[in-house]
Amino acid sequence: MRQLICIFFVVILVYMTSKLKINIQSLTKQENSLKIKFRVNVGIYLLGVIKVFGISFKEDGIHFLCFHFRYPNVKIDKESMKMFKKFSIIDILKMLKIKLDKFHFNLQIGTEDIMLTVFFVCVISTMLSILSAQNAKSINLKNYDYQIAPIYNKNALSFRNSSQISFSIPRLFKTIALLKKQNKLKQENHLNRENLVYFV
Repeated sequence: MRQLICIFFVVILVYMTSKLKINIQSLTKQENSLKIKFRVNVGIYLLGVIKVFGISFKEDGIHFLCFHFRYPNVKIDKESMKMFKKFSIIDILKMLKIKLDKFHFNLQIGTEDIMLTVFFVCVISTMLSILSAQNAKSINLKNYDYQIAPIYNKNALSFRNSSQISFSIPRLFKTIALLKKQNKLKQENHLNRENLVYFV
């Protein structure tokens, strides 16, 4: 009986401390090229350090163990895009409580309109400042830096990114459950309003 109790607590401990880590090893785009080169590794880590599953995404396809899969041709229609309108991405990120383990970002952006270029630079800089403020306690300054450079009187975009984020798998499941619950409540409220209008 004691062994079963110990195994149960070990399983719970492993589950509660498991993490999903997304490691963007490289994400680059040159100014004079439309091609984006990237290498992203996604892994599940027990106790936050023991990797038990890993998959890589590159521009030539998905890599898993010794297998290589090309990206399927997916057509996104208006109906499927409605899912993105139901929930705020910012709210989802807050619910996940994402931890920023590493962040190196360099961006050069420009438009032919000077004021529009300034606007883009200010918005992106503000978003990155908020991100750093949310992770202020856990950020190692050696693993964190970013630079936003405006290019005036010219349409241009180039960037280079290397970063890693992680979040708790139990919190991921909790977030999915909350989103499903919110979606169900919205649908019920919508039906109730329709019934009320019909009754009136």
